[in-house]
Amino acid sequence: MEILVTEGSQVVQAAREVTSTIPIIFVRVGDAVGAGFAASLARPGGNLTGLSLYATEQGEKRLELLREILPGLTKAAMLASQASILKGGRVVFNIKANDYRLIALVQYRDGVLMIRFFGTHEDYDKVDAEVV
Repeated sequence: MEILVTEGSQVVQAAREVTSTIPIIFVRVGDAVGAGFAASLARPGGNLTGLSLYATEQGEKRLELLREILPGLTKAAMLASQASILKGGRVVFNIKANDYRLIALVQYRDGVLMIRFFGTHEDYDKVDAEVV
């Protein structure tokens, strides 16, 4: 069996243009439904399926899968954060719909988190997140 595993919207689009029969699994795509890669995340249709970065519909799908796996489930909670992991233990958190950014230096072994920067997205664009 053949499959294509793709990352990012541009690569998904290119793969989609090449084949309509080989299954394409995508990761790190913003809005898969809005981009036309899937009819819905629950039922993508066609030869494409994968993970969207938009959590709304994906959260519903995760809950649906949890209920299938754990039929006695009565309560569930989902905590999510938009973050990017950089080199050297730095993590960039997007806050309030990406209006603000927080850069933290995480020393996992020692259990230490140091805030290195907090500011607007405009301020963030003026710093080097891997150095600050």
